Amino acid sequence: MGEPVKVSFADVFAVGGTFHLFYGGGYAKVDSADFSFTTASYGFDIDGSYKATRALGGLGWGVDMGAAAQIGEKLILSFELANVLGSIPWSNEIKSEVGYIRGDSLTVLNADENNNDEDVVDDSSWTVEGEKFSTKLPAAVRLGCLYREGAVVLTADYYQSFKNGAWSSSKPRFAVGTEWQKIPWLPLRAGVVLGGRIGFGTSFGFGIRPGKFVLDLGIMNRGFIFPKNSKGLIIALDMGVGF
Repeated sequence: MGEPVKVSFADVFAVGGTFHLFYGGGYAKVDSADFSFTTASYGFDIDGSYKATRALGGLGWGVDMGAAAQIGEKLILSFELANVLGSIPWSNEIKSEVGYIRGDSLTVLNADENNNDEDVVDDSSWTVEGEKFSTKLPAAVRLGCLYREGAVVLTADYYQSFKNGAWSSSKPRFAVGTEWQKIPWLPLRAGVVLGGRIGFGTSFGFGIRPGKFVLDLGIMNRGFIFPKNSKGLIIALDMGVGF
């Protein structure tokens, strides 16, 4: 959803927002974990404990807000705040896993004499019912720039989340890319990304767009362009019909 706004510094300026629905299939987090290993003249001591929470099936929502400005016929600038509002509540199958391990005055000799770890090491784990909770979606900022020169489109992108998470990083990520549109129904793309969770990556892709049909495929190689230095591949596929 967007709305154009008349301004003096751009030919076209628009502000808008996007509403998302999210379904979380599962949640798991280690709430706390510690372990100590202490050596002494009589032997060694161990002491450790942990607590983890898990849940299933969370349905949540998120809101993005942004603005874009077109300057002349070739340049477009954009700004976005992702997940300004939003969270995923968890209320199904909430469990807390708790456990510990302890051992005092342990030596190789007393372990061999007992021939049973349970006689010298005390450990236990149990599961308790957890309470309902919700997780906030990681807010992030994105700055983008697009420049068009004939059949070539150049883009630059800056992205940074405000906290670390499973799919987010507080480390800034920079990306540059290009798209060749000489054949309107077969755009070709390539790009480079640096920073964030990815580190360094190279990518390429293409689109097939005859008429209203849209199919886009992209492949990113984590690491350098040569396969022996690769840390894995990320593949994205998008298909739809435009109206």
